[in-house]
Amino acid sequence: MSSTVVPWPGSRGISTSYPASAIAVARCRTDDGFPVNPCRTTTPVDEPATWDIGSAPASTSGVFSVSLIPPVCPTDTPWGARPTLFYVNGQNSRWGAGIAAIAPLVVVAPFWFALTWLAGRLLAALAPLPWWSVPLAWLVSGLTLFWRPVQVAALAPVVGGRAPTTDEWARLAPIWTAVSSRANLRDDRFVLRVIDSNDLNAFACGGHLVLVTTFALDHLDDEQLAGVLAHEVGHHLGLHTVALTATHWLSLPITQVSRTAFALQNVATAATNAFVAHSSALTALGRVSAGIARGIAWALLSVVYAADATANLVAHRSEFDADRRAIQMGFGAPLASALREVVALGHGGRAVGWRARLHASHPAARTRIARIEAVLRHPSNLQTG
Repeated sequence: MSSTVVPWPGSRGISTSYPASAIAVARCRTDDGFPVNPCRTTTPVDEPATWDIGSAPASTSGVFSVSLIPPVCPTDTPWGARPTLFYVNGQNSRWGAGIAAIAPLVVVAPFWFALTWLAGRLLAALAPLPWWSVPLAWLVSGLTLFWRPVQVAALAPVVGGRAPTTDEWARLAPIWTAVSSRANLRDDRFVLRVIDSNDLNAFACGGHLVLVTTFALDHLDDEQLAGVLAHEVGHHLGLHTVALTATHWLSLPITQVSRTAFALQNVATAATNAFVAHSSALTALGRVSAGIARGIAWALLSVVYAADATANLVAHRSEFDADRRAIQMGFGAPLASALREVVALGHGGRAVGWRARLHASHPAARTRIARIEAVLRHPSNLQTG
């Protein structure tokens, strides 16, 4: 029995037949960037094998199916033979979205370094420590944010996440298992948490967390919920959340110094009015001091605003990329259905005006639905989209 792998016949919705003896798949693998029905045994020799694009019928004698939806690998399949979707995408991985996600990090990094450098110089003048000890300590402490136990114990509560209740987990567990299996991931690769909220929402956080609201649990059916969770897993597989978390961490000293400068401005103004109003020279000095503090505060705050605006702009690309990954996992239609629920609730509208677009972290829900449906109608868009 031959173990030759037949090339992918294309992604234009056609079917191509090959001798079954030319097909043998004993492990999860891909051709041309798409899952090739992993973990299916070889079909009988000399019988025609049909490569059926976009479907995954039950295994029958003489039929070998190629699907956009990777079937679940048997439990005895070695993990080394189960590539994650990040690898499954191969040359078609949307690296652009991951690279674009570092744009806000590039905005804040120079100002973060300037502030930590200044703090390091001040510390070096007071203690026998090198100036670089401050930025290094901040970077090392930031790395701990990506350590799974820290995210579960500290970051999840900060964003309002909690462990699912028994009833919630009874419903979520099979859905979560299905999503993880479709992505060829372990069930515990990411941590699922619930947020008590009246918003229909879910989001990926840090490098390990996926959070879903109680409103989403109450108003989405199982398939829709699976689509939403697959989308959030797509964010993690695209590394979109890593750069965002790093940006927020580097922004903290900038934000804190800005707040301190605003406080100093208020102190200078109050002191000037209360104690030196009788002296024109001291009044002028107080007002200049307050003006300098105000200028520093707004300059630093503008950096944070610029980083946020940049993050919102590149987030649109990340959203489309996560949608695409959910489609590749086989959850395109359920995700589109969940987005229709968002639209029905009056959310996810298109931002009007440049200010609104700068503040919008997601593209319009209707736009996402249209793109998902276009890919489902024409799977080749997964390559070119």
